[in-house]
Amino acid sequence: MLGYDIKWASFNVIEVMALASYEEKRIGYLAAIQSFHEETEVLMLTTNLFRKDLMSRDVMEVSLALEGLNELMTRDLGLDLIEDILRVSKHEFGFIRKKAIFVLYKLLKKSNEVASRVIPILKERLGDDDNGNFIESLLFCFYNTFIKVSIHFQ
Repeated sequence: MLGYDIKWASFNVIEVMALASYEEKRIGYLAAIQSFHEETEVLMLTTNLFRKDLMSRDVMEVSLALEGLNELMTRDLGLDLIEDILRVSKHEFGFIRKKAIFVLYKLLKKSNEVASRVIPILKERLGDDDNGNFIESLLFCFYNTFIKVSIHFQ
């Protein structure tokens, strides 16, 4: 954080992420986003925390988990949580669906092996009533087309 090494506090950050209070949980997620990176050893310990928050009935906790995943996405974390992310991409609230699309995009960038599962969801979001979700899905479909075209010309 701010240039200081805080590896020694990684477990404490995870403990704060696991607290029941949304206000405290938000601080834990913020600390994780600012201090964790792909090589952080304890990042895989957050898988069940993300899963629990993605399955929460509280929309703010789901939103917080998606924001954290968007910043902390690794290939392994994404592959472990793909089912939960795909389920949340069909959420009743548009802003949750939009954040899930961003997370799916990050996952697609990290691992092309999920493309067969992610692309149909993005195509489905093209028919979304929420204009923001429509635009995001359209951009990701263009991204997918660009990847396929670039592979042909290599």
